[in-house]
Amino acid sequence: MKFKLISFLSLAIVFILCLFANARISESHEKRIDQHIDEKIKNTCNKNDEFCTHLPIVEINTNNKTIPGINGESDLIEAQFSLYYNGKTSNRLTDKKNLSSNIQIRYRGNSSRVFPKHQYLVKFIDKNQQGKNVQLLGMQNENKWILNGPYLDKSLIRNYLSYNISGKIMNNVPEVRYCEVFLNEEYQGLYLLVESISRTLTEVTRYKPNWSNGMSSYIVRLDRHDDSNIMLNNLSKYSGKIINQNAINIIYPSEIDLTEEILDYINNDFSKFEKALYSYDYKEYEKYIDVDSFVDYMILNEFFKNSDAGTHSTYLFKDIRGKIHMGPVWDFNNAMNNYVEEIYSHTGFLFQDKAWYNMLLKDERFVNKIIDRYRYLRTNYLSDQYIQNYIDKTIKYLGNSIDRNFEVWESSFTETENMLEPYERNYQSHAEALKQVKTYLNKRGKWMDENIETLKQYSHKSINKMYEGD
Repeated sequence: MKFKLISFLSLAIVFILCLFANARISESHEKRIDQHIDEKIKNTCNKNDEFCTHLPIVEINTNNKTIPGINGESDLIEAQFSLYYNGKTSNRLTDKKNLSSNIQIRYRGNSSRVFPKHQYLVKFIDKNQQGKNVQLLGMQNENKWILNGPYLDKSLIRNYLSYNISGKIMNNVPEVRYCEVFLNEEYQGLYLLVESISRTLTEVTRYKPNWSNGMSSYIVRLDRHDDSNIMLNNLSKYSGKIINQNAINIIYPSEIDLTEEILDYINNDFSKFEKALYSYDYKEYEKYIDVDSFVDYMILNEFFKNSDAGTHSTYLFKDIRGKIHMGPVWDFNNAMNNYVEEIYSHTGFLFQDKAWYNMLLKDERFVNKIIDRYRYLRTNYLSDQYIQNYIDKTIKYLGNSIDRNFEVWESSFTETENMLEPYERNYQSHAEALKQVKTYLNKRGKWMDENIETLKQYSHKSINKMYEGD
């Protein structure tokens, strides 16, 4: 009887631990703001207002200077930035400014640079033209910000939805806020103000040369080869595990702080992880990475079918005190079958062919973590009911700003601006585009429910000896 009781208690403890393991959610999600839920703005607009909105207003004035970056150049020009937002009632350009500052600005993005509605990198500066941290709309204190203008995404919701859902599941996800933008007194439509990928967002320890001892926290990005950035000379660069024309760029520390000693440390540290991973010893790689972050990153990008993840705009970071983390997640503009040149069906997986995951998925334990975590998330933040309700409430919150946006960008529905191939994929109204997103996510969830177990086909037991390090 005694042994039966002990066995029962042991099983109960294991069961509870499993529940807690799958129930882990972002530690920071409690302070995260869902703009469409948390903002309680009293509508005081009237028909006599020249411009009035419940959303924050961003006004940028370049003093007639041309904004650079359309051809990929990294130069910035100085401009003025104003924010109108009182947090209680509707906002007008005649209101007192909530914030006024000098900035530097340029166009940003890759394919999106050619869109009529531009994306912007905004850097706040002081009177000496040095970077100045500002806190915008309750988000982090940072000097670099992104103004993302949905143009290809006619639903206007892909990034807002994906970032906010991701932020409830994993840490270090950029916060976002809708706003309406004026550039040189001309209305530009609905934008998403997005936190940039930075040391502040990832919470890595700041690099200080006197304390470094040849080591540093770091942030890296897998993306297109870019000679303007310092690139890692890591193991996978030579092993063919990263696709041609791509490279891992160092984002932090900045070039000014990146000594040869620190560069060597990052190269060697990252290569230790890759060497362990590609050794086929499935116990060793866990010493170097936060496995849970790799699990959540894959699930989120698979669920939203983000084709660029794991190939472009793919970030990893490591605090000097910890392990390598996958993320932050970034850029869902092409997700949910919104990629220009190719149809991405709601069926099929992507990550079995992605860098690092093509090896991680060979590990049975990693695959089981993916399956268990996915099953759990489908009971809450990734459930059909939660997602569909989230979309509906967001669209209701946006209200008239949707109509104002398409009054300016009605051309996005014209034949010359129908960019998706083949032509039939282009939607001729916001309502059609929104229906496509909602239908796609329902189908995607159903397909993943029925096929998540098939990921086991990529895994097998290792027959290799224990990896012995350098």
